Amino acid sequence: MDREERVERERWYKKEGIRLLDLAEHESDPERRAKLKEESDRVFEKARRVQDG
Repeated sequence: MDREERVERERWYKKEGIRLLDLAEHESDPERRAKLKEESDRVFEKARRVQDG
């Protein structure tokens, strides 16, 4: 994967993480909110791994 692909993939993961956090913020069910936040954390971790190479 070249640099441009890594940057694009990292950007996508970050957008997805933000989207999940936004969903969690508006979720009324505490269990569902926690799951969305956990998933967001996993997505942000993937973005960090892509960034690190």
